[in-house]
Amino acid sequence: MARFGTKHILVLLLLAISLGYVTSALVKEEESSVLNTSVLAILKKVAEQRDALPPAVFIEKATVRQVADPTSDFPYYKYSSTIILKNEGGPVVNKKLKIFGNKNQKHSFIRNTDRGFSVNAGGSYIVRGYEIFADSRFNSMKIELGTEIVDEKVGSKSEEHDINLFYGKARISDFGVKKAKDSLRLKFNVPNNVALFEKVKLYKSYGIGDTGGEATYHEELSEEDIFSFAIIEADEVNTTDSSWKEVEGFDYENPVVEEEGKTVFYQLRAYGEDTEEYAVSDILKVSNNENLSRAAFAKLFVEDAGVKVDETGQMSYEDVDADSWYGDYVHTLYNLGLIPFNELNFYPSKSISRAEALQIVMDYFDVDIAGMSDSPVFYDVEIESNFAPYIKALASSSVRLNLGDEFRPDAPATKAFLNFLINEYREGN
Repeated sequence: MARFGTKHILVLLLLAISLGYVTSALVKEEESSVLNTSVLAILKKVAEQRDALPPAVFIEKATVRQVADPTSDFPYYKYSSTIILKNEGGPVVNKKLKIFGNKNQKHSFIRNTDRGFSVNAGGSYIVRGYEIFADSRFNSMKIELGTEIVDEKVGSKSEEHDINLFYGKARISDFGVKKAKDSLRLKFNVPNNVALFEKVKLYKSYGIGDTGGEATYHEELSEEDIFSFAIIEADEVNTTDSSWKEVEGFDYENPVVEEEGKTVFYQLRAYGEDTEEYAVSDILKVSNNENLSRAAFAKLFVEDAGVKVDETGQMSYEDVDADSWYGDYVHTLYNLGLIPFNELNFYPSKSISRAEALQIVMDYFDVDIAGMSDSPVFYDVEIESNFAPYIKALASSSVRLNLGDEFRPDAPATKAFLNFLINEYREGN
C-alpha cells in the first residue's frame, strides 16, 4: 500500500511538470504569433510607404576596364563599364531610364523589358558594357556618371557617381634636370597641343615610396662633377599619392628649384580647362649627390646593403682607429674580402672613386663579370684596367641606366650612385 502511494505521487508530479511545459509552450507560441503578426504589419506598412515614394534609381558602384587604345582616326581610350543600379524609391515599371556622363560621354537608355526599364522598390540591376571614352591628350580624367528617369509623369535625376581614370604613357616627355650652381633647372617637353592646357604646375613629395613603374638612372656630366637622378614611370598609384604638394610660385618659363641635399620627387602636371583633366610627366627622383669619403662609403654600404656589422673592434689598417665611428664598418668590409688585404692604410678621409665603389658592390652581390674585358664601352675606360670588366658588366647588364658615352671611373662616387647600385643589384640577390 505504501509503495502504491509513492508511485502514484511520482506519476502525478510528472504529469504536473509536463502540463507546465505544455502551458508555457502554448503561451510562448501565442506571444510569438502576436509578435510575428506585429512585425509583418510593420513591414507591410513600410513596404506600402516605400511603394508610394517616387522612384530613386542611382549608381551604387561602377567598375571599368580598358578595351581599346586610341588611334589616329579616333584619339580616345575606350573602356567598358559594369554599373550596379540601386532603387531606393518606389517601384519602377516600364520607364525610360537614361545613363549619362560628362566630358561628352554618350547617353544610353537602359531596357530590361519590352516596354522599358523596371525594378522593384529596394531592388538592384546590373548594366554591363556601358562604354566610356577618355581623351588621349591627357593622362587623367574624372568621369561623372548619373541616371535619369525620363517620363511624361515621372522625372528623377540622380547624383553623379565619379570614376577617376588614369591612362597611357606620360604626355609631358623628356623630364630631367641640370645642375646650375646651387640650384636645379628642370627640363621637359610639353606636347604640341599646349594650347589645350591652361597651366603647368609642379608637385613635390619627400616620400612616394617605391611605387610606380621601372626607374631609370640618369647622369648629367659637367666639367666639374656628375649629377645623377632617376626617372620613375608615372602610374595611377604614384601620381595620386597623398604626399604630393604643389610647389608655390613655380615659373613655367624659368623652371628652377633649389637643391635640397636629400631625396625629393617631382612631377609636372598640365591642366586643361578645369582641374579634372590633366597630363603628367614621369616622376623625377633627385637624391643626395654628395661625394662619399671612403669612411662614409663603408658605413653607408654596410647599412644600406643590410650587411651584419663586425663589432670585434679589431684594426685592419694603421690609419683606422678601432674606436672611430667608421672602424667597425671598415673592418666588416675587410673581413668580407671587399677591400685590399695587402695595404697598410685605408685613407678613410679620401674620396672613393666610382670604379672602386662599383667593384665592391658587384663583388658583394656576386655579379658575373666573366668575358667582360674584351672591348671597351666608354672611351675613358682602358681595356687593361682592373675595373674594366666591372664597368662593362654594368653597361651590359639589365639594369636601367642612361650614362652617356663616358663613365669617369676616377670621379668621386656619390650617395646617389651608391644607392642606385645597391638597389639594382640587390633585386637579383
